Amino acid sequence: MKNKKFIIFLALLLVFSVPAYISAKGESKNKKSLSFSDVEKHEKYITTTKSFKIDGEILDEIPYKEGEFEGKLSRQKFVDIDYDKNIKTYKFGGWIQDKEYKEVAAAFEAQSKEAQKNTEELPMDIVKLSDGRYQKHIEVEKTFALEVEPPYEIEYSEGNMEGKLSRQRLVNRDEIYKTKTFVYGGWVDIKD
Repeated sequence: MKNKKFIIFLALLLVFSVPAYISAKGESKNKKSLSFSDVEKHEKYITTTKSFKIDGEILDEIPYKEGEFEGKLSRQKFVDIDYDKNIKTYKFGGWIQDKEYKEVAAAFEAQSKEAQKNTEELPMDIVKLSDGRYQKHIEVEKTFALEVEPPYEIEYSEGNMEGKLSRQRLVNRDEIYKTKTFVYGGWVDIKD
């Protein structure tokens, strides 16, 4: 009985997941966007050692080639000195790229710049909602007579902003003037 339920479960899982997988795969084929991993595929980090004569010139960079990858490696640190052979050994390291690297990196950079250009810069206190509306958080103080029960919400309208603000907290109670002051706050819509 348990095996039968398990087989039915697997069949249902297969029936519902395969079409979703195929449609998702089809959508991803239609949209080709580069990621940093695409750039990474065309470069790799290499370390190696190189020996120089003790009294000879010691290079800061050396050319390096491995298959289709090539580049320059920088001197990183001293490794060893061998007085018998009259040589000093240094460690060199750096990133080497294949021939396609520059093309892929340029395309990735262009895509990143395009994405930055399409991003809208907003002031810190303004947010853009998923439905395209803009909102801003507002706080105002309102003073009432002590005997008056203040409303829970008030209408706010200033310039191109309007919305309802709710009572947040009591900030002042003045027995001499018989008043109380509340802070009202909330998110209001910004009209175009």
